Amino acid sequence: MLDATDIKKLKQIFITKEYFKNELSKYATKDDLKRELAIVVSEITNVVTTLSEGIQESLDKLKNHEFTLENHEHRLDKIENKLFA
Repeated sequence: MLDATDIKKLKQIFITKEYFKNELSKYATKDDLKRELAIVVSEITNVVTTLSEGIQESLDKLKNHEFTLENHEHRLDKIENKLFA
């Protein structure tokens, strides 16, 4: 039969419920990971949105420059035709 001294020795050898709970509290839970993942996804979405807006702005400027360039080419062709005709 186990007596009080045996139980004390066993408590020193084996992990106790309280010690196990304290050790588990050091690690992230499933809910913690979900919250962190939601934050990371939100930040990535913000970055992608900002980048896509910048790219779209650059494409719009490029289209405007292409139109201006075509207009200038057309005008230069007219001038060349009048001067060298």
